[in-house]
Amino acid sequence: MGTITFKRKSPLIFIIDSLKYQEILQEAWPTFQQLHPQRFTFQQDGATPHRSKLTEKWLRKKQWYVTQWPSNSPDLNPIENVWVLMKIAVEKRRLNNLVELKEIIQKIWDNLPQIYIVDLFHSMPRLMEQCIERAWDVTKY
Repeated sequence: MGTITFKRKSPLIFIIDSLKYQEILQEAWPTFQQLHPQRFTFQQDGATPHRSKLTEKWLRKKQWYVTQWPSNSPDLNPIENVWVLMKIAVEKRRLNNLVELKEIIQKIWDNLPQIYIVDLFHSMPRLMEQCIERAWDVTKY
C-alpha cells in the first residue's frame, strides 16, 4: 500500500488487513492535516482492506471525506499509473524470490519522482472528461 499527494508520497507498506489499514490511516491523519489543513479528499482503490465494512465504518466515524469512484475505474485513480509503472519495471527483471521482489518494488517506489506524481494529478481533469465522453469506457493515458 502506498499513498500519493501533491506534496509527497507515504512509506510503502506491503501486506495489510482491515485493522492494520485503519491503524495506518490513524497514524497518517496528522500528516494529511498538516499537508492539507483546510480539507482533503481521500481516494482509495477497491482493495479488500479498503472496502471492508469495518474500514467503511471507521472512515464514517472519523468523518473522512472519501470519494466514491465507479468500480474498476483505474483511469480515475492516479496511483494506478504508479502500480503499472512498477509492474512493468518488475517484469523486466529476473527475480528469484519474494525478498528480491519486495526490494525492487521498494527501490522503484523510493525513486519515484514527485514531479511524476504531480503530473498524474494534473492529468485528472482531462481523464475525467475523456471518461464522460466515452460513457465511462477506458481512456487513453
